[in-house]
Amino acid sequence: EQLEKMLQEARVNETFKKHENILKLKQELPEVIKSPIRKDQTFKIENAEEFSRRYPPGSKVFVPQLNADGVVQGRPNSKGEIPILSRSMRLVLPWSELKPPNQAPNPTQDVLRKTSHYQVSPSDSDRVVDIRGLSIDEATEQVELQLDTASLNGEDRVKIVHGHGTEALKRAIRSYLSRCVYVKKWKAGAKDSGGDGVTWVELS
Repeated sequence: EQLEKMLQEARVNETFKKHENILKLKQELPEVIKSPIRKDQTFKIENAEEFSRRYPPGSKVFVPQLNADGVVQGRPNSKGEIPILSRSMRLVLPWSELKPPNQAPNPTQDVLRKTSHYQVSPSDSDRVVDIRGLSIDEATEQVELQLDTASLNGEDRVKIVHGHGTEALKRAIRSYLSRCVYVKKWKAGAKDSGGDGVTWVELS
């Protein structure tokens, strides 16, 4: 009888301990949820040289002023400023204003809308941008976005399908390509692959 009583007390004590552990975990869990690690909290860089070691030329960074990713083009100057290429623009910005590259796992509808004219050619190697039916402003924005992305991804060339139409769209796009910093050169398509209704862009 004494042994039975001792066993019951042991079981009761064990049950209480389990409840205490569960309560402790429940109390700690909200703190974990309330204090997630933010991306910018991990970006602990003290000076331009340290920034350059972590993000050497060719690395992606996020440019808050443009709300877009960019590519580091060189080492910091004496003022701690970094040359950046983003959205067809060359910028020189203080290293402290740059952030880790933006990587959104769930793209917004706006991003999906902007990339709806992009496709991959059957060879799975060339980016194709179809801007037929768009206004000049819409087409230019679309081409700029796709060239920006292609440059960030290290792609060599892009195919732009603008068609013939009144030729206003073709002239506007080719004028833009002639002054775009991403573009090394461009040329019309071959007769058997769209002819003058297509422009091939070679990226620098």
